[in-house]
Amino acid sequence: MALVYIPTPLAGLTGGKSPLQVEGATVREVIDNLERAWPGIRERLISEGRLRSNISVAVDGEVTPLGLGEPVSASSEVHFVAAISGGIIGSIETRTAAEADYDFLYDLHRRAFRSNVEATWGWDEEWQVRHFREHFNPARCEIIVCDGRDAGCLRVLDETDCIFVDYIAILPDYQNQGLGTRLLRDIQVRAAAKKIPVRLSVLTVNPARRLYERLGFRVVENDDVRYYLEAPATG
Repeated sequence: MALVYIPTPLAGLTGGKSPLQVEGATVREVIDNLERAWPGIRERLISEGRLRSNISVAVDGEVTPLGLGEPVSASSEVHFVAAISGGIIGSIETRTAAEADYDFLYDLHRRAFRSNVEATWGWDEEWQVRHFREHFNPARCEIIVCDGRDAGCLRVLDETDCIFVDYIAILPDYQNQGLGTRLLRDIQVRAAAKKIPVRLSVLTVNPARRLYERLGFRVVENDDVRYYLEAPATG
């Protein structure tokens, strides 16, 4: 069954439970089965036969243009998300981080990666704080600003033979809304112009791998805890 995430404003309809395991071969069928278990949720997601204007749906990390007709597999993650500032994702810009961004960046790191780190090695807060401080270099970090609000961090290294995405973290409230897709596609365009690949790595427990593969990345190597992926040059 698919793993379905309910937006915070609707969590009261499911007794605060999220994510949920729900059957369904399409987004519409998933919603129908949600309604059977938690009556009243359908009308908060659908109006006049389509998703409400303030709701979008992401399947396996990518906002779908197919809406209710989007296919869903038994291993899919389905996120229903509330639109931000009247849309899914509006303006995106970046700015170089400063020392004053330390608290935001550590909180971002913890919120974006704790569950994956915990599943891989366990989470030691004291060690994480010390390691993050020792390696903190704001000049190498770009703060992702979405609709005027700090939403994530990106660290990209321009090597001679590739563009390496060293770090990408997005606050949970901005995940599964197409932000990561737009950022990575922009990087792929830059790489295509240089005729070099884009490379990155991801923990084996991190479901973001599915998004990367949808964007053309393929696993080229792996070890006990990470996959190493590459999107070939397309220019």
